Amino acid sequence: MKFLIATVVIAAGVLAFAAGGRAEDTSKKYSMTGCLRAGSAPNTYMLSNRKMGAPRTAAIVSSKPELAPHLGHKVEITGMLVPATEAEADPNVPKASHYMDVTAIKTISATCP
Repeated sequence: MKFLIATVVIAAGVLAFAAGGRAEDTSKKYSMTGCLRAGSAPNTYMLSNRKMGAPRTAAIVSSKPELAPHLGHKVEITGMLVPATEAEADPNVPKASHYMDVTAIKTISATCP
């Protein structure tokens, strides 16, 4: 019985540490390259990238640069990650694997593959 309790306590500690690590990651700048597409709601945007066969998506929660001129282009966006719980609270933000506040955008190509 003591072994089971110790295992549960250790597992809870590992999960708490992992959650804390994700919270810290939101304070770092991230970049992602992909195709900029319109989201499902007006004035929303998604970046999609197929890396090693697995699709990755980023929903743009907010952006300092204007994104509309880059629709349909392959771009690199840079910004801060937004916690999923915060982003998903907004019904206009599309569901994605990542959520970002964009601070910079750079065109890689005028077309997407």
